[in-house]
Amino acid sequence: MAMDRETIQDIAIKTLISNNAASMHDIAMAAGIGRTTLHRYYASREELLRSLIASCFDEIEQIVAISHMGQVPALESLENLVLALVPIGHRFHFLIGAWPFDNSDEDFKAREVRLLGQFEALVQRGQGEGAFRNDLPTRWIIDTITAMLFMAWESISEGYTAPRDASRFVLSTLRQGIGGRPS
Repeated sequence: MAMDRETIQDIAIKTLISNNAASMHDIAMAAGIGRTTLHRYYASREELLRSLIASCFDEIEQIVAISHMGQVPALESLENLVLALVPIGHRFHFLIGAWPFDNSDEDFKAREVRLLGQFEALVQRGQGEGAFRNDLPTRWIIDTITAMLFMAWESISEGYTAPRDASRFVLSTLRQGIGGRPS
């Protein structure tokens, strides 16, 4: 069975989340392909990891771009982000867990700083709109959102939460925890 690069990456991410020391052989076995086939796509484990991190950044950056962060109210932007990020939570989880892969990689560092800046701007705008609490630091709110995304993915992967319910649970918890003061 022929397998595409995206499928191999998805399987590799899931394998590395459950065993961050997984070898190329382990990843090939999980994908149901031979190690030689995997090496046709990626010459080394390091090349595979770098490709996975780049792919995760790509996907998250695409989601941020389509969430209309600067064009709709902050709470709506947050909802758009959560609805898009929960289904790819394993990629988000992998990226955070794998980072920093190589602190000397300026491209990855720049991408991380750019994404963090966009999230900071969203939270600060939400605080200005009264949609998010002003008594919590911006970084605390960002870390809370990240933690909720992790919890949703963990709960889905362990079978405790249905995928379609996870986004709703995250949004409900965030609205009550970081949302503006009730009227």
